[in-house]
Amino acid sequence: MAVDYEQIRNENIREYGEGTRHLAFFERLYSDGAHFILEILQNAEDAGARAVDFVLTNDLLEIRHSGREFNDRDVRGICGVGESTKDEDYTQIGRFGIGFKSVYAYTDTPAIHCRGEHFEIQHYVRPFQIRPRRIEKPWTTLIVLPFNKASVDPDHAHSEIGKRLRNLSSRTLLFLSNVAAITYSIDSEYGKYERRSTRAADASLVSVSSSSSSAPAAESEQWLVFSRSVVLEEGGEPSVPRSDTVPPLQLAFLLEDTSGQLSRKPRSVSRHGKNGRESLSHRAIVPLDASPLTVFFPTEVESGLGFLLHGPFRTTPARDNIPTQDTFNLSLIRQAAEYLATYVLRSIRDNGLLNVAFFDVLPLETGWFREDEFLRPVAAAVRDSLVEEDLLPSADGGFVSGRKAVLGRGQDIRGLLSTRQLHELFGINEGVQWLSGDITSDNAPGLRTYLRTTLSILEVTPETMAPRITDHFLEQQSDEWMARFYECLLGWEALWKQQRGMTAKTALRDRPIIRLEDERHVSPFDKKGNPQAYLPAATNLQLPVVRHAIVRHASAREFLVRLGLTEPDIVIEVIEDVISKYTCGGPPPSAAEHQRHIAAILAAWQTDSKVKHARLKEALVETPFVRYRCRGTGEQGYARPGDVYIPTNDLVIYFEGTPDAKFAVTSYTAEVRDFLGTTGVASVPRCVSVGYGEPSSPERPWIRGIVENVLLDGLAAR
Repeated sequence: MAVDYEQIRNENIREYGEGTRHLAFFERLYSDGAHFILEILQNAEDAGARAVDFVLTNDLLEIRHSGREFNDRDVRGICGVGESTKDEDYTQIGRFGIGFKSVYAYTDTPAIHCRGEHFEIQHYVRPFQIRPRRIEKPWTTLIVLPFNKASVDPDHAHSEIGKRLRNLSSRTLLFLSNVAAITYSIDSEYGKYERRSTRAADASLVSVSSSSSSAPAAESEQWLVFSRSVVLEEGGEPSVPRSDTVPPLQLAFLLEDTSGQLSRKPRSVSRHGKNGRESLSHRAIVPLDASPLTVFFPTEVESGLGFLLHGPFRTTPARDNIPTQDTFNLSLIRQAAEYLATYVLRSIRDNGLLNVAFFDVLPLETGWFREDEFLRPVAAAVRDSLVEEDLLPSADGGFVSGRKAVLGRGQDIRGLLSTRQLHELFGINEGVQWLSGDITSDNAPGLRTYLRTTLSILEVTPETMAPRITDHFLEQQSDEWMARFYECLLGWEALWKQQRGMTAKTALRDRPIIRLEDERHVSPFDKKGNPQAYLPAATNLQLPVVRHAIVRHASAREFLVRLGLTEPDIVIEVIEDVISKYTCGGPPPSAAEHQRHIAAILAAWQTDSKVKHARLKEALVETPFVRYRCRGTGEQGYARPGDVYIPTNDLVIYFEGTPDAKFAVTSYTAEVRDFLGTTGVASVPRCVSVGYGEPSSPERPWIRGIVENVLLDGLAAR
């Protein structure tokens, strides 16, 4: 049935009056006059069009789309004010009935042609039938906007509209369900915006692109778009699903191709996708520089999110702003927050897209989301989800909740301390896991700060660990662990390196961090700064040396050397730790111990230092370290070199009359005997000066015997 334009015209004259000056505000509805292009796209979307075409010439703009044809209600809506057929229909965009009026910024007589209906609108609200125009397939509707506005130069209109068409952005199509292609021609120039959508994971993979004759290479973006139904109550407030009448909430994440850039393949995603859906492998989610809240098209409300949030929000009449205290809008935000936290984040994780870089997309900057902020529920929901859900990347490649997560400063500390060791040192639950090593101050400063401050996650550092290390803890660790510990300490110099002029104690220099060969633990130095342990040396000295199984690791030995430990000074150690055992007044060393001591003394005797050699000889001469046996009495013990003889045959015969003569034990090798000779052990009888009347000395009897024999031999010779 044909539309009665005269009836509609007369009704509008009665409704709005004979004059139209009061309707001129439609010309100034938007600060950007060319904004009407979005209004036309909204009408085409609501009409179910799949494509829209703009043709701009010097004196007019023609718009074609493939949507539903106009009927009586549509004519009344486009010619009325506040009488849109979309007034209570949440499924359609332009529900204020005034969006189309923005074309009056450039024209006084917009015309509309579709099958059976051909009219132009004069004075904003008065339709008049005009001569029909043929519309080529596949188009169903033609809108003609002649540049006949007296206050607007046609060249200016051409320039402004052309600029808007060129800069429309392929994102314009992102949240449209119907319109998938926008084409334009400006004189001899032409361009195109396209949208393609496939299923990927639990969302839609939407590709939008733009190309033009002036820039043939297409620019494209890929978006991962999650959608859920809005819940409504009676009267439009949230309560029960009404997905058949209400546009969905949508969260759109920008993707980038990371082929050849990923350090590891996303988990659970095959190259060809699953169940016929497109794979998300070699893609990563990246944050947006700007993310206005969107009601099909961007509003002026910046969300501060790193992704786009779209929903059927109630807006101001110009659809450029969103009342933040509106009950319905607040409900949509709460629903979006719940959807993000309980579904979207899990899906992103399960499809290999939740890495450390992804967190730049989330609302972690709490300063932006103040308590009274419209979008605060989104930040709060993300926070609660990160605390309770396994969503934080862990060091083992999996995920962990904030309740069970621990930050470690540096790969070395994460590789050093196990869950059990963390429990022992810090008293935290044994079920904790290290967070990913990618969460560093350089790589993810915002996330690291958020985890420590907002989620109160413990950060383990060398500085916090060092004071908790005890000898009891160290005694429980293996030699391999101790070697790794020393390797870590190489990079933690502040904990143990004593700086010149430094008076404050370091955290570990005075703690029992050195494991000895007998598995005891001691601090590296005593209170006077003397070493309490040495690096193992090629001797059998009974000295406190670091455990061989640890020192064989090059990095562990390097740490011990830089700490200040050295191999023992064999001369000093023989004097202080070997020779001293023969003068301490304790039980004499056993034969086996003495054999080891002699070996150590011989090794020290090889020093090329004349000073040390002289000092060692001086000490040996005065020390009863030579093992002897008296042949006449059987007495055994240790005596000074000057009191002992080498048991040669001549001397044994010579001292037959002296039972208490001390002979070095026969177990000494020739090498040892030669050495003992240099310290004072004699291989010939000693000359002993004995004064007249002096009390008998141990050697006096055999001296007297020698004299008597000499005299008798002399008399016999005469």
